[in-house]
Amino acid sequence: MAYTHASGALPWRAGWPAICLAALPFVLLAVSLGAGTVGAFDRSILLALRDGEGNPVGPWWLIVAARDATALGSITVLVLLALTAIAYCIADGARREAGVIAVAFVGGVILNTALKHVIARARPDLVNHEVTVYTPSFPSAHAMLTATLFLVIGALAAAGQSSPAARRFVLAAAVTMIVVVGLSRVFLGVHWPSDVLAGWSAGIAWALTCLRFLGPRPATA
Repeated sequence: MAYTHASGALPWRAGWPAICLAALPFVLLAVSLGAGTVGAFDRSILLALRDGEGNPVGPWWLIVAARDATALGSITVLVLLALTAIAYCIADGARREAGVIAVAFVGGVILNTALKHVIARARPDLVNHEVTVYTPSFPSAHAMLTATLFLVIGALAAAGQSSPAARRFVLAAAVTMIVVVGLSRVFLGVHWPSDVLAGWSAGIAWALTCLRFLGPRPATA
């Protein structure tokens, strides 16, 4: 996973404008939440995903798939993934990469926990929850932490690929996982859509910040 390519377009080269742009949706959604203007949007989407009896729309296997997908963003799975990636980087001699993964993930957990308890938004009560939840709702931890961890690992892994197509594939796979996990939270009724959008925004902004200031630098001749 060691960095080998010098391209100004790589994610950790993102400057403050890109980081601020990534964080902007979170700020706007938090302001809208405080002003009470995001509720109609959230309710309309949640209710559209339920039938007349309050059950999720679609075949039974879609609910099973959503539960499986949402488990990919659980803290247990993410901790195991982070530890595995860190151990691999250390074994490969890529200590800087190991450090950025550790800081990004631990910092993301702390930041998400703080935001949840400061904002203290209640979970959706319009529909049945298909999985059990215990923490406040905004921003979604699944969305934020997968955006942080998958993007950081994906960016570092992509940087080690010599083929542009391979780099694009790795990043696309990371983004796909982030989107699938986030959508599963809304489908299962445990998050308002704005929780997930805010989680994606905060997670991407934090990942870009870590990559920018802690990630490996292009090799110089």
